[in-house]
Amino acid sequence: LLKALGMEKPPATVRDGMLYGQWFGGSLGTGPFRLRRYLRRNGVAVQTAHTCKKSVALAEGGRAGVMLYWQDKYLHYVAFARDEKGLRFLNAIDGEGAHYTGMAAFLKQFAKGPVMVMVAK
Repeated sequence: LLKALGMEKPPATVRDGMLYGQWFGGSLGTGPFRLRRYLRRNGVAVQTAHTCKKSVALAEGGRAGVMLYWQDKYLHYVAFARDEKGLRFLNAIDGEGAHYTGMAAFLKQFAKGPVMVMVAK
């Protein structure tokens, strides 16, 4: 998300910033509220949604974002950004660098529903 917004940082810097205050050194994963807090502390104002309808509306009007959603039996994060081809999803499909589709189509094909969507305008 930071890279899509032109705020690229070294991965180690991001990891260290997100590990602050995490239980067991982050071995249980990163919660969505911790991620939102990290983004806000680094100057990224995000809007959040917790339903499919609101997620679609936010994503269609935003530049880039991160979504935590149910994929089969586990939670998964995916980043997305708008470019000249449309909405590009990163980390969505193994072995595929980018997957282009709309938010509604992505949710229908891959997700049982969003847990949280954070979109930078």
